[in-house]
Amino acid sequence: MFLVYKKLMVIVKLMGGLGNQMFQYAVARKLSKNKNVYLDLNFLKQNNKSDDFFTARSYDLNIFSNLRSSILPSFISKIICSNSKITRLLKWFLPKKTSKFTYLDDTNIETKSTIETNLYLNGYFQNPLLFDEIRDLLLKEFTFPKLSKAVDQNKNLIKKSTNTVSIHIRRGDYLKANINSFHGLLPIEYYKNATELLNAKLIDATYFIFSDDPKWCETNFSFIEKKYIVSGNNQAWVDMYLMSQCEHHIVANSSFSWWGAWLNQNIDKIVIAPKKWFNSEETNIIPKEWISL
Repeated sequence: MFLVYKKLMVIVKLMGGLGNQMFQYAVARKLSKNKNVYLDLNFLKQNNKSDDFFTARSYDLNIFSNLRSSILPSFISKIICSNSKITRLLKWFLPKKTSKFTYLDDTNIETKSTIETNLYLNGYFQNPLLFDEIRDLLLKEFTFPKLSKAVDQNKNLIKKSTNTVSIHIRRGDYLKANINSFHGLLPIEYYKNATELLNAKLIDATYFIFSDDPKWCETNFSFIEKKYIVSGNNQAWVDMYLMSQCEHHIVANSSFSWWGAWLNQNIDKIVIAPKKWFNSEETNIIPKEWISL
């Protein structure tokens, strides 16, 4: 039954929402030169209840039909990740190629060299330098599904507008005290400063506001005159797609809007991102050509 795994593997543990899963896949894809990519969904399946400390997520990469990967069977994941006596015994019966793994996480990830073993990736890998070399490949693989008529209308509105800017406001689970203590909630001053900067650079800019709290945005973004608050999209990927169709971006401290900006292929795009991405950690997530505020 292990003949399927004769070729070396890159197995990536998926965690978090769509944006996080895209980072994890991107790094796995970069490391897959002579390996097959497998997606380990066990964490998502086992941690399926939200609380004050954690937001449960589902497998979101299934919207992308061009991915070069397969789902890893749960029992294989348990054999690879467990260190129990039974699983150690099972590993003795697996072919050497199947059983020998190098484990990589956020502290030791490196994508420039080739590692001639199977790989197991367990991290968030929020650093574009890890996969920028395969940008063109990822743009092809992160192709969104066919749009509904309503979404197509929003896309056409964006395309007809002048100097379009997406703004992402992440509230939702960031309002929970324990989650907020890690991520931090961006102050309204960040968005005011960002729009002032863009208004100085762009003529007649049109702002498209995306948020999980559109009513709050209606009340608090009156300082922007020419704006549309985009709501009613039941599928998260729709907002990411529409963000990517804007010419410029003001992103939140969220991997979701990060990808909306990164997927935009406008070579003259201006992207503004918060300098402080997390409350207590330094990060490499912001590309050098983006503006940090």
